[in-house]
Amino acid sequence: MRTRSARQAGFTLLELLIALTLLILITGAVVGGLGIGRRAWETTRADESRGEVEATARSLSEWVSRAYPAIAVESQVARLVFTGRRESLAFVALSEGEAQRGGLVQVEIGLDGPAGKRALNIWSKVFRVESAWAARRAEMNAALALADISSFEISYFGIVDPQRPQEWRDDWIDRDRLPELIAFRFVAMRQGRRFDIPLIARIGGP
Repeated sequence: MRTRSARQAGFTLLELLIALTLLILITGAVVGGLGIGRRAWETTRADESRGEVEATARSLSEWVSRAYPAIAVESQVARLVFTGRRESLAFVALSEGEAQRGGLVQVEIGLDGPAGKRALNIWSKVFRVESAWAARRAEMNAALALADISSFEISYFGIVDPQRPQEWRDDWIDRDRLPELIAFRFVAMRQGRRFDIPLIARIGGP
């Protein structure tokens, strides 16, 4: 049987080229697989973030759709319990399944926390006529709707003056009727992506 001599031991040029080619192919496959995995991970995180933001939008819409024209006395004057401002909204709503006392719950939607780390919260408590206008956030149950909010704005659409058509306003205070529509717009940053969510909810709507 013939064997290689000492001078013939080692790789030939052809064998070396084949080995380098295989190494390049394997490296390319590994790097490509890592890139696909990274993109899949980023897509999953983006989908989770969008789902979180969309869930918040659905929650706001559900609360607003159950708004109820409750009346309570303040300073001996009967007033509609509804205070709509640019960055907060306080109103009375039918509780889900009418589980609360009288089937009504007092709700406030607004921002909380220091600048740069503001969160959108929903505060709620059982509605009681005698204490409706004295309700404070500290006395209500707080639920975090969405953390790290860049901006949050509310506007209101309805009849302000019976002699004029419906109009959009930045506030809805001391009115004798509920607005017909409430528009929310909030911006949140997630994984370096900006989510700018507009939402219009109809009172009494689905």
